[in-house]
Parts: sequence; C-alpha cells; structure tokens
Amino acid sequence: MYFSPEELKQEIRPPSEKALEALEKGRRDELAFWIGRMSVGHQLLCTSGVYWITRLMTKIRKDHGESVLLESLEEIFQPLLAFAARDFREEREKRAASFFLTLWRTYLGGMSNLEEGDRDIRMNLAPCGLGGRVLLEGWYESDPGNFSCSDDGTPMFCKGCQVLQQVFNTLADRNVLEILPERSKMGVCRFKFLKRVHTGKKIFSDEELYRARTPDCDLALARLREGRLEGIKELLTDQHRDWRPLHDFLGLWITVLESAMYRRHGAGYVADLIDRTYVPMFDSAYRLFGIMDDKNAFRSMVETWHYHQATFQVEEEEDRFVFTLDPCGSGGRLFRGDMGEWAPKYGEDMSLMEEPHVCNFLRSGFPIYCTHCALSNLDQFNGKPRIFVVDGHAMKDPQSPCVQYLYKKHGMDNIPSSLLEQVKCEALQPVPKEYIP
Repeated sequence: MYFSPEELKQEIRPPSEKALEALEKGRRDELAFWIGRMSVGHQLLCTSGVYWITRLMTKIRKDHGESVLLESLEEIFQPLLAFAARDFREEREKRAASFFLTLWRTYLGGMSNLEEGDRDIRMNLAPCGLGGRVLLEGWYESDPGNFSCSDDGTPMFCKGCQVLQQVFNTLADRNVLEILPERSKMGVCRFKFLKRVHTGKKIFSDEELYRARTPDCDLALARLREGRLEGIKELLTDQHRDWRPLHDFLGLWITVLESAMYRRHGAGYVADLIDRTYVPMFDSAYRLFGIMDDKNAFRSMVETWHYHQATFQVEEEEDRFVFTLDPCGSGGRLFRGDMGEWAPKYGEDMSLMEEPHVCNFLRSGFPIYCTHCALSNLDQFNGKPRIFVVDGHAMKDPQSPCVQYLYKKHGMDNIPSSLLEQVKCEALQPVPKEYIP
C-alpha cells in the first residue's frame, strides 16, 4: 500500500486546488508552475480525440468510399449543430457565434485578430489546433494508412470541418460560417461568422471578445505577472472544466459517427472500426505508464480523469487502484444525457447496441461510445499493461457509476476471471518486458 486514506484524499485533488492553495499561502512561483501545467492539462485528451476522429474517417472512407463518409458526416453534424443553427435563425446570433468561439478557446492552437465588424466576427486560427495540428505534425505523410486525404486532396480532419460548415449553413438557412485555409501558411485558417439581423450593430463588447479567445489560465497568469491577484481564484477554481465544451463536442462527434456506422453495418463493423483506430493509439500510453513507478502512474491517471471531466473517488487495494467514476466524464455523462440541451441523446441520434458482442461487454442496451473500453480491455488482457481495465458490467444503467482499475506492476496478473469473461478472453497473457522495463 502506497498511501494512507488521508494521503489518498490529498492525491486525488485536481491541480486547481493545489494552485489555489499556493495562491492562498502567497507562494507565487508555485502558483505560476501550476498555472503553466494546467494550461496544457487537456493536451493528451484533446490530441487523442482529434487523432481518433481522423483515423475513424480515414478507415470509413477506405472501407466504404468517400461518398458514404461524406453522407455520414452530413448526417451526424445535423444533430450536433441543430441548437446553434436554431439560435441563429431565431435571432440569437450572439449565442450562435459563442458556440463556435467557445470550441476554439481551449483548442491548443493560435487565435489572433479576433474582432467584430459591422457585418461579421472574424479571426485567424494561426495555427488551427485541430485539423491544422494534424497537418503540421506531418501525420498525413508519415502514416497515410491512418491519416488520409480526401479525393480532392483535403486533409481528412479538414474535410470534416468543411462538411460541418456546409451543414450549419444549410440548417441556418444562410451562408453564415466560413473557415478557409490560408494557402500560403500551412495549418493556418481564417474564421468568419456573418451576422444577419445585427448587421451594423455590436453584439460583443471588447472585453467579451478578449474573454472569448483567452483561456482561464492565460488570464490568471497575466494577472499574476502584473501583481494583481484579485479574480485569480475565480479563474482557477475547477479549471479542468474550462475545456469541457470542446471535450464534449469531440466525444459526441465520435459517438454519433459510430452510431451511423452501427445503423449501416452492425456491431461487427463497429468492433473492427474501434479495433483498428482507437486500440493502436493506446500503445503509447502502455509504454509511458510502463516506465513510471506505481505512484506516478496513479497520479497521471488521476490528472487524466480530472481533465476527462469525471467525478470520481479512489480506493487503494494491495494490487490495484479502484476508480469509481460517478459519472465517467465521457461515456457516463453521455449515457446520463448530461452534456447540455444542445447535445444529441441516446435512443435518438446515438445508438444503444442491442445485440451482445465482445465490443459491448456481451450486453444489450449498451451505450456505443463505451465500446472502446471493452476492446481496450481485450487488448490489455492479450499482453499489455493493465493500466485501464474497466468493469463493463458496473454501469448497468445511466445512474450507476463506472469502475476502472489501474493495476500495480506486481499485480498485473491478478485480473479476476469475471472481467476476462466479459470480453470472451480465455486466458490472461503475460506482459512482455518491453512494456515494463
């Protein structure tokens, strides 16, 4: 056992609480450290979401052709954008524009020259931290099997962005949204949101625009450097929630796309889709956790769950840490319909899988987003470190919590048979030394 019960309570605090403690005690250097760390706390999760979406679209295009992919994207963006488009049609242009500005505010890219004119709101995504990031990192050249371009040469994530614009403009009954690449600057795009009823009028103050493009950590750090501590507490409290709008949008994009494939091709294709796109991405996490000691692996998982928008408690056992997620910040909140009125719901635009399959822990009525948990379990049982083992029967209904286990290095062979049976795994395979040096 590594921690006493009281120590464990301290360990699972979010980074924002540690920053606020430094603020209260006047430890400015420590506060600056935590602000810097929190500013990129969601980097791994945001990156994973963007990469996964790109890989999903690439595989669907490869398997079924670009016309099917584009048709599916048009289908999924309609429920994702319906509320923002309705806001625009019903003359709530400020709220409609804010929907998009909020997505980019924490996307780990550049936002410059955000301004409102008489006819529009515009800015430069310089660079774009979503599709532009994948382009700048060279994934389309280095791994074309998983990161392809469309028939017209558009990088795959950017093709999704093009369809998003088309769908929103159709739903809004007007060409409102325009996001165009800057041809002379790789990864840079120009964003424009055209006003209609508020043409010639300001709908944002200068302060609101500054706030719209500036993450909480940047605002807090600026105040700290200026010696103005007032307001920092409000900026940093529960800071890990700052990126929730983008977190939820990426998760819903994945879920509604998986649902579209499930309706067309069934559970077997969904399993293959996740097995070929998500599961291989997790290999880097296995190697990273393998070189950590148990304490730091645990701390990394704690921070991940905070930025994954989960509410959780942890118990330590001799061979593992038990995370009770009530709810899980992605699959659990989706299952509970806890992502706001604008978000699609299960049973409508997102599918509950009825036929038992390995990808849904052999259950019926299973939320489709959580299929990646079943398949990553199976991957871990077949010779990977057991760092993210999920009890697929714990979240038996939307109100039940999910349970995830992080096994200590000496306990990785202690997986109970009940968890193996959930994914039809007959025998646990040993973890090769390459994963645990």
